[in-house]
Amino acid sequence: ECFTLLRHNLCATLLKNLRGCFDFAILIRSIHLLQQLMKTPGLAALLMPEMQVFLHLMLDLTSDQRSPWQRATSLEFLKSICEDPKALAVLYEKGASPTSRDIAASPS
Repeated sequence: ECFTLLRHNLCATLLKNLRGCFDFAILIRSIHLLQQLMKTPGLAALLMPEMQVFLHLMLDLTSDQRSPWQRATSLEFLKSICEDPKALAVLYEKGASPTSRDIAASPS
């Protein structure tokens, strides 16, 4: 029951805040919460569909239509995820389809 509340309420709030946030403090707090979710391997694995959506939203924040502070904060988030081996392992193991894992593992 707690997990269901987390999935529906927290993820909905994060989605709303990351999609159309023009307030620096709210975006920073939302990104920090997202970082904590990503750095908890068990929780990130259970919330993988939501994590994939959040990662796409963070990538969208890097577009040139966004303000410089939105781009900078999203790039800092992506950097922190790329520097965290546990988060990368969860994304690789749980986030990719078997086909894309095979492509990534095959020598080219």
